[in-house]
Amino acid sequence: MLLKVEALKQFLESTDYPVLISVSDCEAWCLEGDRYVKWVSWSNSENGSYLEGYSCYLPEGYERQDGYFIANLDTQTGCWQTELFEESKELSTEDFEEKYGEHM
Repeated sequence: MLLKVEALKQFLESTDYPVLISVSDCEAWCLEGDRYVKWVSWSNSENGSYLEGYSCYLPEGYERQDGYFIANLDTQTGCWQTELFEESKELSTEDFEEKYGEHM
C-alpha cells in the first residue's frame, strides 16, 4: 500500500480532532546515530520569525517510504507521535550541526 502523504496533509488540515501524527514542515533535519532525530522549524512571535530546534528519541527505529522518513517520536509526555519528514530536507549530522547548531 502506498502512503498518500498529500491526502494525509489534507485530512490533518481539515480536522480539529487531536491526532498523534503529523507531516513536518521543518526547514531541515538529521539523524543523530540511529536513535535520535533533530530538526529546525520556523516559529513566529511578535518580534518576527525565528528558527527553533527540536530533538526526539526514536524508540522503535524508523522507515523510509515514498520520499519520507517516518518515525514514532518519544515526546516525553507519556505518548508517542508519528512524524513524517521529507527526505529531501535531510542533512548529515555534521552539516546540520554546522548550519543549525546555534538553534538547538
